[in-house]
Amino acid sequence: MAATGVSKEVNVGELDGRTAIVTGGATLIGRGVVSALRTAGASVAVADIDEEGGRSLGDEVLFRPTDIRADAEIAALVDETVSRFGGIDILVNLACSYVDEGFGSPREDWLESLNVNVASAVMMARAVHPHMQNRGGGACAAPDRLGRTTDPAPGRRAGR
Repeated sequence: MAATGVSKEVNVGELDGRTAIVTGGATLIGRGVVSALRTAGASVAVADIDEEGGRSLGDEVLFRPTDIRADAEIAALVDETVSRFGGIDILVNLACSYVDEGFGSPREDWLESLNVNVASAVMMARAVHPHMQNRGGGACAAPDRLGRTTDPAPGRRAGR
């Protein structure tokens, strides 16, 4: 995968036995992340509101239609992921909302964007945290809108 001039070679089998959840995984970028995780050997669950796009990811990927603004839907996604794959090791928060009119956007649009982009990402991390702890740790990735990835624990690899 490449982002902002930085490339990361995907090593086949590097994530064997690991499980990842990707929010926004039915998007173009999400599909690339899902593919890279699968190539590296991870089991992948995808949360997205795009049911058609999510279902087209194939049978190897667990797709659950999920509105990440709804805590009950987040909990159901996490429960189904743990039930199917045995745990969670990686969270990639790609789901996002844009304020298309910038300063011309009303407050409601800004609050919706904050709900999806910030609050929901935190709620996802909170929901997977105990499952990551049960597996001895994990990794959360929250790519920003410039293509860089924010690493909450620099130097720590997703493979532990």
